[in-house]
Amino acid sequence: MFLMKTYIDKSSISGFGVFAGEDIAKGTLVWQFIEGFDLCTTEEKMKNLPLIAQHYIKQRGALQAGEVIMGMDFDQFTNHSDNPSLALNTLHSAIATRDIRKGEELTYDYRSFDEYAEYKLSTGCE
Repeated sequence: MFLMKTYIDKSSISGFGVFAGEDIAKGTLVWQFIEGFDLCTTEEKMKNLPLIAQHYIKQRGALQAGEVIMGMDFDQFTNHSDNPSLALNTLHSAIATRDIRKGEELTYDYRSFDEYAEYKLSTGCE
């Protein structure tokens, strides 16, 4: 979950995005997996879900080394950028790659950590 104020708004990248509700300094821990709030499962277990649920998780979650993580807050609306403002420092946490101003869209480079990246980008689920 995001550890600071965020909000959803229209994105110039794709559909809706998540935006900083406050200034964030470079290196700040921005997102962290919170047990009991966020979802963590395996790709193997996910295969037992209905296809519509699998599709949703591929759009909104991230796969790395067989582990599927899905933030249950606005994290699901974080769009892709080749020049991202956030980067995972582990699969369970992310930091600001630079100073981020209040009102700026928060982005990840999906390709840097998510095995579902090409799926998301090819289906327009940025």
